[in-house]
Amino acid sequence: MLKELIRQVHWALGLTLGLVLTVMGVTGTITAFDDEILRALDRGVIQVAPRQAPPLSPDALLARFAAQRPGAKPTLLTLQGEPGGSARVTFVPAGRSKDSTAPPEKLYLDPYDGRVLGQARGEAFFARILLLHRVLLLPGGSEGPGRQVTGAAALALLFFVISGIYLRWPRSPARWRAWLTFDPRQRGRALWRGLHVTVGTWVALAYLLSAVSGLSFSYDWWRDGLSRLLTGQAPPAKAAELTKAARKTSGKDGAAVKKPGRPSLDRAWAGMKAINGGRFDSAIVTIPKDAKATVRIRYLDLGAPHNRAFNELQLDPTTGTARKVARFDDLPLGRKLMQAMVAVHRGAFFGLPGRILVMTGAALLPGFFITGWLLYLDRRRGGRAARVLAKAAKRPARSAGGEEILVAFASQTGTAEQLAWRTAAALVEGGRVARVTSLASLDADALARADLLLVVAATYGEGEPPDAARAFARKLMDRPLDLPRLRYAVLALGDSAHADFCAFGRRLDAWLRASGSQAVCDLTVVDGGERDALALARWREVLTALGAAAPAETWSADHHEPWVLTAREHLNPGSPGGETWRVVLTPPDPARLVWTAGDIAEVVARAPDGDDRSPAPRDYSIASLPSEGHVELLVRQSVLPDGRLGLASGWLTRHAPLGSSVPMRLRANTNFHPPRQARPMILIGAGTGLAGLRGHLAHRAERSLTPTWLIFGERSPRADRYYADALEAWLASGVLRRLDRVFSREDQRREGPRYVQDILTRNPDVVRQWVDDDAAIFVCGGLAMAAAVDRVLASILGRERLDDLAAAGRYRRDIY
Repeated sequence: MLKELIRQVHWALGLTLGLVLTVMGVTGTITAFDDEILRALDRGVIQVAPRQAPPLSPDALLARFAAQRPGAKPTLLTLQGEPGGSARVTFVPAGRSKDSTAPPEKLYLDPYDGRVLGQARGEAFFARILLLHRVLLLPGGSEGPGRQVTGAAALALLFFVISGIYLRWPRSPARWRAWLTFDPRQRGRALWRGLHVTVGTWVALAYLLSAVSGLSFSYDWWRDGLSRLLTGQAPPAKAAELTKAARKTSGKDGAAVKKPGRPSLDRAWAGMKAINGGRFDSAIVTIPKDAKATVRIRYLDLGAPHNRAFNELQLDPTTGTARKVARFDDLPLGRKLMQAMVAVHRGAFFGLPGRILVMTGAALLPGFFITGWLLYLDRRRGGRAARVLAKAAKRPARSAGGEEILVAFASQTGTAEQLAWRTAAALVEGGRVARVTSLASLDADALARADLLLVVAATYGEGEPPDAARAFARKLMDRPLDLPRLRYAVLALGDSAHADFCAFGRRLDAWLRASGSQAVCDLTVVDGGERDALALARWREVLTALGAAAPAETWSADHHEPWVLTAREHLNPGSPGGETWRVVLTPPDPARLVWTAGDIAEVVARAPDGDDRSPAPRDYSIASLPSEGHVELLVRQSVLPDGRLGLASGWLTRHAPLGSSVPMRLRANTNFHPPRQARPMILIGAGTGLAGLRGHLAHRAERSLTPTWLIFGERSPRADRYYADALEAWLASGVLRRLDRVFSREDQRREGPRYVQDILTRNPDVVRQWVDDDAAIFVCGGLAMAAAVDRVLASILGRERLDDLAAAGRYRRDIY
């Protein structure tokens, strides 16, 4: 709950204040090296040619300036220690109101004759950018609302750093790969999230510095608290606060009597040079308004670590003697940090690497805003689709007769559910009332109230009901009910290659008849799902007789499209089992990259030249996500008794040339889709069943959904370690909380689990705890494995509870 709340706040602040941070990041990047850029652009103003004559003294420079700018009020005079370095005077222009919030102006002076050289080229631009960075150019300057907005953005940035680290905290935090790496081959949501969280980790320190230091410029309470933390005392009052205090006390009893005018600066300047031997980088002279006031000079030593490492002198203007000397190098670290907070903010406090780090972080801020919005929009699209589907399912349609037709489905791979929705759509289009629901959601009372029931029921495994309908079959179908007013029809799906063809649909039809219900038509059996066009046409005739709209098109399966076989890789050389291949296919149109974890790729394979077998479709679990830009399959190469390779496995792993077209369509497997709400998951699979589970792991990694427990079984511990690097990375990052791999052909002398069900048997209390914590159990793989896992789970949880989990969508299987 707490983690989800933090995630939502992270999203909300990012989508709003992220825009402000984007502006601050761009402007911070532009001004990161502004001094160096200005010097390079306009050396004729910032630097003049050195001369033999000595530079003018401070008093002489100010006198020359006053003659050229009558009425201007100088506040600062900056002098350079380097020969030819221009002086710079900061002043309030003549006629400006005392209440004006406009910043003071700056002009450069020739250090040898005091001539006004003007502003440096680009200086006004950088000043404007800096104002945008600090207050967003909003009215009121530093006293206006802009300062509060940028302060709020800095607080948000601090929250982003802390919450971002918390949200992606890996299971093994000491493993640097879990923090600092992502897969650049990914696409879409996976790539955006990888960039967002991984690059955020790279620059987290820069953002921490920027946020902590930036807040001291926006909020006095933050600056006071930071000062007390670092120095043990409150910070010195700001100049603006001192000015206000001076205005309040001037003229009052006990207030110091001020002498108008400014003191001479030359003796104080000489006193400074006596202290530092005339060796300094630059010096800033604060021009007093009182002729008796102490002269404050801040100067940088040659080779100062940064441009805020000021030594401070307070000098008597009459004698030039120092009343206070404070060298930056002698300050404790906390005082250094507070005095040089601007340098900390820009990274200069830590030298050139620090400046580059902070500038890089600032330059990347827009990227977080963009990827955050992309992730939000992607999530919103998925949520919108889910809401539309839910709205359609709950829409209370009405017809003239008022009779509601209940369309129920019992689906394992999603085909029955899709046909149920098509059935309801045809009825609604014809003006009838239809409501779609799962068979598992019905009870005896619901059936007794229903007027007309249409059931689309698949058969699974060895004549069994689909997992979600097992509780319905156990609780209701063990004996007939009294349903004399119910009319019904059953569309049964199955595969005639199995002895128990359509067994559950036939059983359901017989049970409804035994319950006194009236069949509106004979049982309709479909061989091969959507591919049995004749059976589906008969079902459409039944629907038309019930008032459905006349069919505008057949309900045959979607057309297969040509996908390109782009890569294949033998994953288990030397394995005692069959060869397993990783097969990659890409669509001719990127718009076809639409599916969900758990969905199925139906491939139409053909035999190689000289083989008379006809093309036939085969289903494979999809191991990848759309964000990866391709469909990835795990294909076990099967060998027939006559030595030929299986039709589909041989075509995909050996016979089809790379770059050739493979007819394929993607089919929704809704029963194996991720849970609709965030919850723990236990993933159990063996062999190529890892493909379906790998898709779920990638889905959970993209959305930071945890915890997950993967139990995977194969034959050889040496050869059959599919996706080993990815699994280890997910384990390190915390996507996987627990990973159990078992191998049936491991050294027979070694005791221990050899099959996935053995892990469950050895950890019954752990299984119960995960289920008690609302975990969903997903099983993918062969029928024998799934049956063994089902028996063990039933022994641990009880058959009734396991069936209830299936009915609730918390126990799902994709079995082949």
